[in-house]
Amino acid sequence: MFRGYYGLLPGCAKCRFPFARAVEDHLGVIYITTAIQTAAFAAIVLAYEPSRPWLGRGILAAAALGVMLLNLPNRKGLAVAIDYLTGNDDGGPI
Repeated sequence: MFRGYYGLLPGCAKCRFPFARAVEDHLGVIYITTAIQTAAFAAIVLAYEPSRPWLGRGILAAAALGVMLLNLPNRKGLAVAIDYLTGNDDGGPI
């Protein structure tokens, strides 16, 4: 499904479903999932008070960035799956 870490292939080799008609189709899902993850990390900040605040903030920032970057292909795959399940394929050019 992916070429490299983040780039989508043009379509499924088996069924020819187009994966990436336009980048704009996937930005909404990626934006919403990023907002959800950010809210989860904000809740951690509000619920946990480390003994050394700057070290805690640094660790949390690194963890948040790592989680968001590492699951980015999964979130893009989710966007493609939503396109597929909702019948959003208009048969247009990729």
